[in-house]
Amino acid sequence: MARSSDPSALDTGKTVILAFAIGAAAMNAAGQIVAVLVLRFLTDNLAISAGIAAALFAVVKIYDGFVDPFAGYLSDNTKSRWGRRLPYLLLASVTMPVAIVGMFAVPDIGNGVLLLIYVGFMLALHGTAYSLYSVPASAMIVEVCDGYHARSTILAYRTYGGFVGQVLGSSVPPWLLQAWGAGRGGHAAMGWVMGGIVFALCIVTIPMLRSARATVNEARHPGRFVDQLKVASRNRPFRIMVFVHVIFMIGVATASVSNAYFTRYVLQRTDAWLGLFYVFLTAGNILAVPVWLRLSKRFDKKNTYVAALGLYGLAVLSWVFAGPHETLWVLGARVTVIGAMMSGVVLLAASMLTDAVRYDYVTTGLRREGAFSGFMSFVDKVSNAAGLMIMGTTLSVMGYAASTGGAAQQQSTGAVMAIRICFAIIPALAPLLSILLLKGYNLTEADLEEMAVPALSEVVGPEAVADAVLACQPAHHAARTPREARA
Repeated sequence: MARSSDPSALDTGKTVILAFAIGAAAMNAAGQIVAVLVLRFLTDNLAISAGIAAALFAVVKIYDGFVDPFAGYLSDNTKSRWGRRLPYLLLASVTMPVAIVGMFAVPDIGNGVLLLIYVGFMLALHGTAYSLYSVPASAMIVEVCDGYHARSTILAYRTYGGFVGQVLGSSVPPWLLQAWGAGRGGHAAMGWVMGGIVFALCIVTIPMLRSARATVNEARHPGRFVDQLKVASRNRPFRIMVFVHVIFMIGVATASVSNAYFTRYVLQRTDAWLGLFYVFLTAGNILAVPVWLRLSKRFDKKNTYVAALGLYGLAVLSWVFAGPHETLWVLGARVTVIGAMMSGVVLLAASMLTDAVRYDYVTTGLRREGAFSGFMSFVDKVSNAAGLMIMGTTLSVMGYAASTGGAAQQQSTGAVMAIRICFAIIPALAPLLSILLLKGYNLTEADLEEMAVPALSEVVGPEAVADAVLACQPAHHAARTPREARA
């Protein structure tokens, strides 16, 4: 892992930064195992049609989306000796492994309504646990550090952790299935192993984050979802990033759930390649992060983000020409390039979103990080639901046949074409459209610095401004708003 050149980020505390990285690894592993394998497990092992499986998945994702703002509300308003966020991280650490095991160790209850209810419950439990961890953890990123580029540095480490989780959640499970078989028994054993890994990663972050800088909310949190929507909509930079993120995440969700199908029916390779895919992808992710970080400091975040989106879209479009004839090294090279471009998109999007949340604080003096994190997570879930519906509908309309064998079977030409559309064309168009939506975003480091002094002076008085705009405080001190510091 590269050493940070930003001292304000390191002042946050190396243990805290490492905890963010480990937590990201846990959540990404938990999310990827569902995104990559569950839909194929439902269609190819439980004989649930692609349309019904995708619709069930999408409904649960929408439910998860409404859990996210509620999780933000709870974490903004909770008072405990562990602070506002940690109790929910602990609860999620326990429930997430249960959901992972339950989704793949499915009891023999037939293939009717009862099966759908069981699968839906486990998916909902997984999504709830994911929200209870990811929303408070994302809010903490804004709390621990105020610096414009310092947040990018911290997020770079968190991004590294997320990429490790990507391998754990996307490569290890297919390899286990390759070794133990892709039947229901193999999926159940894989679920137990992955549940244990996620639990270990989650639980270790709890004591590590006890020393994280924290804030205390003075203002009433916008509890109702409609009120949180109003708060988010008034923040123009945040509003723009939401629209950009929706379009991009629809493309990512469509690609993620179709990858296992693409591997089996288009590339005609085993799950061993599906696991290797994410090794190449993660290699590109990790190698490119320091480059994107330097470029963002030189050319500003928005310009670098636009470049990353464009290059990623073009790289993904190249999957249109892929097929069984391509060698492992050609496939690996393509995936590595895609990973390198994707790392820029992930890093810069996350950093720009934290800037938009910081913009809310410097212009209002209110601590509402959880509200914004919850709403953004809601957007993620709705986008994923849309991607799933697109995938399921496309497969169903173009003739994909479900089964119970768990092994590759012959699919029609139309079904294979549908998989290509979902894995290559839709994910390539999404980032290119996102670039057009970014036109109105103009928040820069200079803008935040210029706004911070008058806005905070108006809210808390000029004597507190100097303390409020410090980049970061030592990790073992509790951060307070300027009003609290004076009191």
